[in-house]
Amino acid sequence: MLTFPFSLREFCEVFTYPTREVILLRIAMNIHQGKQLGKSELFTILLILHSFSVNQVLSLMCLSCHASIQPRHCHSISYCADDEVCFVERVESVYGVRFNTGCLQRPVCEEQNKTLHIHGNSDGNLGPPTCTECCDTDLCNAKGCGQPGYPRLSERGPVCLACSQLFDNQECRQITHCRDSELCFIKEESEFGDKVYSSGCMPFQ
Repeated sequence: MLTFPFSLREFCEVFTYPTREVILLRIAMNIHQGKQLGKSELFTILLILHSFSVNQVLSLMCLSCHASIQPRHCHSISYCADDEVCFVERVESVYGVRFNTGCLQRPVCEEQNKTLHIHGNSDGNLGPPTCTECCDTDLCNAKGCGQPGYPRLSERGPVCLACSQLFDNQECRQITHCRDSELCFIKEESEFGDKVYSSGCMPFQ
């Protein structure tokens, strides 16, 4: 058994969408909470670590959806460019209030009294935005414009990448919300001589 100075669930969610700052913060916040990990849990951690490159670690991850009922119900993501931040935009539609999310250049987000509709809309079902808010941490646009974000991690399972049979795990643009008894996994396997990756939720054993 090995002891690690952080919660295993928080560790695995961090490495689902890691940034250097988030990793250091999570470890610092949990430095006093030593956890006993078995071999299978350690293998899961090492596999997650192995599956991430430096570029992915340094990219800001944002929810990226059009006309969601709430920002936090968006299950698609984008990795932002260096000069971009996450945004959430509230719009009126023929079906009621909807929300757009994604990446946006920082100077645009900093404009006051913005009236430009971020996403073009060809069917005319969406009106101009009534609120636009921006932030600069991973998946921070799960909340904004008066909408709640994800529950606290102690009240839910981790948010994990959720893709199948990709040549590069960095191509994954989908997430899922796991049960509180589950952890994230990233699996590398060989198929017809090709190395492919899958990701999702796995039971915590």
